[in-house]
Amino acid sequence: MPSALLFNPLVQYRFDCIQKVVEEDVVFDRFNDVCSIEEKSDLNATFIVKGNIYTGEQHHEAIFIQNGIVEAIGNYWSVLQLAKDTGFAKELNTIELAESECVVPGFVLPRVDWLAGLATHSWIHLGPFGLQANWQHPMPNYNLNYIGKAISYYEKSLPANQWLIGYGLDAELLPYTPFDNTDTEEHLINFLDSLAVQRPICIFEKHGNVAYVNSLAATALYLTLDDAERARYPNIRLFLRFLEQNRGLRSRQFSWLAKVIPADQLNLSFQSVHELSQNYAFEAIKQGITAIGVRADESLLSLVNHSAKPLKVCKTLLQEDTSTVPTCLMGTSIAYPDEIGFDGYNLSRGGDKLNTATLFPYRTIIEQSPMMAFSCEFPERPLGALRLLNHAVNREMLTAPGYVGIARRKLHPEEALPLSSALACITTNAARCLESANQFGALQAGGAADFVVLSENPFVHSVKLDEVHVNQTWVDGKCVYESVIS
Repeated sequence: MPSALLFNPLVQYRFDCIQKVVEEDVVFDRFNDVCSIEEKSDLNATFIVKGNIYTGEQHHEAIFIQNGIVEAIGNYWSVLQLAKDTGFAKELNTIELAESECVVPGFVLPRVDWLAGLATHSWIHLGPFGLQANWQHPMPNYNLNYIGKAISYYEKSLPANQWLIGYGLDAELLPYTPFDNTDTEEHLINFLDSLAVQRPICIFEKHGNVAYVNSLAATALYLTLDDAERARYPNIRLFLRFLEQNRGLRSRQFSWLAKVIPADQLNLSFQSVHELSQNYAFEAIKQGITAIGVRADESLLSLVNHSAKPLKVCKTLLQEDTSTVPTCLMGTSIAYPDEIGFDGYNLSRGGDKLNTATLFPYRTIIEQSPMMAFSCEFPERPLGALRLLNHAVNREMLTAPGYVGIARRKLHPEEALPLSSALACITTNAARCLESANQFGALQAGGAADFVVLSENPFVHSVKLDEVHVNQTWVDGKCVYESVIS
């Protein structure tokens, strides 16, 4: 599903700031300056990759690459002979993979809420994936103690007049400590006031429709209420009681926050937009992602595309509401496999409210309409593709308290996807959701040499998907990332 942060007034305010940055004439001079240091690819690079090659449809032994383009794929000797016939025998290098390694097409995410990531960059992430939301697996000790330490640590880096703003908090995963038998929301409201933090605090819940505030934030909000709102809460005590009964702020009240949080804390500079795009791009490349789709106008797309190189950023064909797709994508289903790993337990316990036998029926969907693509819920959850693959193939709930043993943690294993089908969901199928779709998602003669070298061959039955990692990422025939543990 699209990030709930997209509909947050504070995020919308920052979207406007980003747009203003792009519209300034001076931005393009700065843009050229920062992009001029970009390392250039060797356009004469010619080599063969030999090993376990999966193109997206078939397994092969070798790829011949010239000038960033795949020239030939097949068995090693035929590819080598073609390379020699082309006249590159003297300068031809062969990169031989380790026996355990495997090449697959570069991963593609069809819809990434990149702008929501830019808009929340100075906020603290309080989900179970680390302060920068870049852990690929949730922490085992996600609790209020961790959240309190994270807030106290982050608070020290803020100027005196700024609010402490957080997002991504997953209240459903929090154990009921340390307060009595009250609801989780009451835990959080009381907990924020118990911290030794002398500044307003506002924390957005993962789903984006709840914000928890401490008393200092509530007092600041009360002082900015207009006359009509003030008439409903004649004094601060009644307003605090309302927040307590309301379990915090709800989405319809988020506009209050935009009135009271200092404007300089919400504004964004060109440099921060550029640097953050570079950081996000590096995280994506580390995970083997070579292309993504974003929703942006042409000027902003151009800025992000150049800032994010070598990651390829394209306009997504998916609408804001991913339940509706353009005519060219009719029959394509967009799925978010993280829901299996991180939300499946809570959803499967929905009782009569849910038909739990039909939670995330990926195999059923793909049998009826073979076009399915995966995406991730960035920025609430980290950029990643192998994680999505693992969730779709293994269907294991990573957050399932009391469920001991892998068999009990499987959520409807009959709906698990075969590896080749799941891999297509983050390569060929995902590429169809982007403009210039034929340029991504598969290794084919005449196409870009965008591929990933995996530490293990996932098609070998003894290999566990959750232990496979990215050893190298190649874009346009150039190695742009190499793992230190490869």
